[in-house]
Amino acid sequence: FGKFYTRAVQLNEQIAKVNKDNQLNIRGVQDDLVKGIDQARRLLNAPKENKRKKSRKNNRKKQSIKLKNNQAPEIMPFSIEAVNTLLEFLGARDKALAMEVRKLQENIRIAAQRHEEVIYYLKDNPDLQLPLQKVLSGWKALQGNDQKALNLILYALEADYLAQKLGLSRANPAMKALHKQFKSRIPAIVNQARKQREALERSYSIKNK
Repeated sequence: FGKFYTRAVQLNEQIAKVNKDNQLNIRGVQDDLVKGIDQARRLLNAPKENKRKKSRKNNRKKQSIKLKNNQAPEIMPFSIEAVNTLLEFLGARDKALAMEVRKLQENIRIAAQRHEEVIYYLKDNPDLQLPLQKVLSGWKALQGNDQKALNLILYALEADYLAQKLGLSRANPAMKALHKQFKSRIPAIVNQARKQREALERSYSIKNK
């Protein structure tokens, strides 16, 4: 009985340790998820924060520290399948927001198309190369900036998607803050992209033969 009792106590202690380790692992994963969500929120908010920082000439030291701490990680391009999965995930919760992201994708497509149109036009009108060079650069820059904005949105959606798949509650403060930010930042980003495109379209006029 003594040996059996001693072995049972040892097994019970081992089981308790495993359970404790599992709980620590779960908490560790959740902490990592929350950190990822917080980083995604900061990145999504970066364009707005950068505008504020430009208008604040005081506290430059604090601002430089924040910029260093919030440097964007290298975001790899998302595959078509990943983009569709993330937009379906967003659309299941908020169709209007998913539509906004689709509008940003369309804005990128239009910018690329306009850039190609100007290049094609210049083949027949090489004498206008200098006047239209700024337009060409404008379309290229707009396409790049919109793509970066889309990647930031997708990065944040990916953090949200993974967090929910791994069991982080939507009631978690970090999750609630991210969802609130989606509602404000995504339409703002898309609206800004649209205004920049329309301004560039009004800045010149070409007539293809």
